[in-house]
Amino acid sequence: MRFLRLLVAAAGGALAAASAAEDVATRDDTGATIALEAPARRIVSLAPNATELLYAAGAGARIVGVVATSDWPPYLEELARYEWAEAEVLFDPRDLADSTIDADVGLLDGRIVPNPVLRPAVYRFPVHRIGPDYQPCEAPVTATYLVVCRRRDDRAGFIELNAVAARLLELILLQDGRNGRQLLESIAGELKHLAPAAVIEGGRDILQT
Repeated sequence: MRFLRLLVAAAGGALAAASAAEDVATRDDTGATIALEAPARRIVSLAPNATELLYAAGAGARIVGVVATSDWPPYLEELARYEWAEAEVLFDPRDLADSTIDADVGLLDGRIVPNPVLRPAVYRFPVHRIGPDYQPCEAPVTATYLVVCRRRDDRAGFIELNAVAARLLELILLQDGRNGRQLLESIAGELKHLAPAAVIEGGRDILQT
């Protein structure tokens, strides 16, 4: 029911190594001394070449901000967009209303009310997998469909969708009065599927996942 719950509910001077309990100090390019209570753990890169050097040094996972002209690594813009979506859902002031499924109506014949705190998007790169051990230089052939949402425990989460599930969510978000069965019949028509009933049953499985 995971899918259903989603719906209803620079580098300038180097810092000296130090323990968290020690002050850390460095001198910037203007000669000013900057003191920190603990070693810095997040990086904002102010130049494209600095961004490239940070990734080459293995510090890419610590970067939390770059300038707009940074274009390396190639997934950087999409990764920033994905992480921004996480921040948006976490700080969205709307509450998730308590919703239940009417057993007499079911998933297909009732109106599906989406979670208001979600951000669906299509990415060229699988940005949810990017980390120290996975930093691709070329986009895969197949696009990645992700939905970032806020869960009921007030934490950000994501769901990876296939193309049909992504299209179903897109239609649900239109909120045009159609029920689940009608939306899936529309998708079957778009696919020119020879067995619309199979698409409807597959859609039911998606909603129950």
